[in-house]
Amino acid sequence: AEARPLNVPLAAPFTIASSRLEAVSNVAVRVELSSGAVGWGEAPVLPSVTAEDQPAALAAVGRACAALVAARSAPLGAVLQDVADALPGHAFASARAGVEMAVIDAVANSIRIPLWRLFGGASNTVTTDITIPIVTPNEAAQLAAKYRGQGFQTLKLKVGKNLNSDIEVLKAIRLVHPDCSFILDANEGYTANQAIEVLDRLNGVYSHYVQSFHSLISQSL
Repeated sequence: AEARPLNVPLAAPFTIASSRLEAVSNVAVRVELSSGAVGWGEAPVLPSVTAEDQPAALAAVGRACAALVAARSAPLGAVLQDVADALPGHAFASARAGVEMAVIDAVANSIRIPLWRLFGGASNTVTTDITIPIVTPNEAAQLAAKYRGQGFQTLKLKVGKNLNSDIEVLKAIRLVHPDCSFILDANEGYTANQAIEVLDRLNGVYSHYVQSFHSLISQSL
């Protein structure tokens, strides 16, 4: 088992209320079982959101990988519990997730079944949303039209930097994708009063289309 830096430039900047990304600096996790089966996982890190930065995640994953190498063979559940014990709580959430992914992927590969079947799923498909970062209304509309063509019916919108602009983005998207549903994620960008205002302005106009709200206000409030 090993941890590797995963530094990847983005095709376009990704802006949220708390930061702007032009590249990701994550951690790739590789696990190889005694049978030779290999699994991969990824620990996403963003210091403004996760507790870890890349150096901390690399160190944490490295410790967990060393423990896995030294451990005896055990059932999957026991191995995952060992990982949780080695990387407990929120402080290591991303690192733990990356190691868990790699272990589970390796087990699935070792018995030659897809992950959805390992998890007991009845279907090999899953419905998901896609995220539109903080951009201009015109750019948001272009992305929404593109994603509509790809079959996405739920759009997760990054908001929280400018309330009026956020409302204009919603209006622009509605013109090109009238049947979509929204998830609004402010990444704690609104004040309490702004959060109330955006809810009031959405009420009766777009509230029917909004599935949920994420992190509207700062935790300090």
